[in-house]
Amino acid sequence: MSDLAGIVVGLGASSGVTAAAFAEALSRLDREWPTGPVVVRAVATIDRVARSAELRAAVREHSRDWVLAVTGGLPLLCYPAEELARVSVANPSDSVSARVGTPSVAEASCLRAAAELGDGPARLVVRKFVASGVTLAAAVATGTPGLPESTTSGRGVYLLRPYRSR
Repeated sequence: MSDLAGIVVGLGASSGVTAAAFAEALSRLDREWPTGPVVVRAVATIDRVARSAELRAAVREHSRDWVLAVTGGLPLLCYPAEELARVSVANPSDSVSARVGTPSVAEASCLRAAAELGDGPARLVVRKFVASGVTLAAAVATGTPGLPESTTSGRGVYLLRPYRSR
């Protein structure tokens, strides 16, 4: 599967991160993406970050700048720390593990979600980076894309509908 089928963006952040900080991290992804417009299949994170109104607002707003790989809205997939801790990542963090119970949020969540949305393992296409207190990474499924089921392995799904055009 090509990257044009859509990446899964993984986000991690400490509590109290603003919508502007999330927006800055998402904008950095756009600026550094090598192949033109970013095509996004889903956004993924840990369950506690997914509850953030600031994250949801920033992703809704920013999704107008992306090409969405699915119609009807952008899935926000969230996983408990125990599920993310099972994902092998390139850049684990002891400090993140001590704080939230998993050595990775951004990389682990995008890899987990991309694997779930494809019929095979996922591959990291953007190594994690930190911008304005937000950690971001992106992965792509290597198999045939599917749609997220409403519940899988304790994972939740929010459907983020982009804000109306300005």
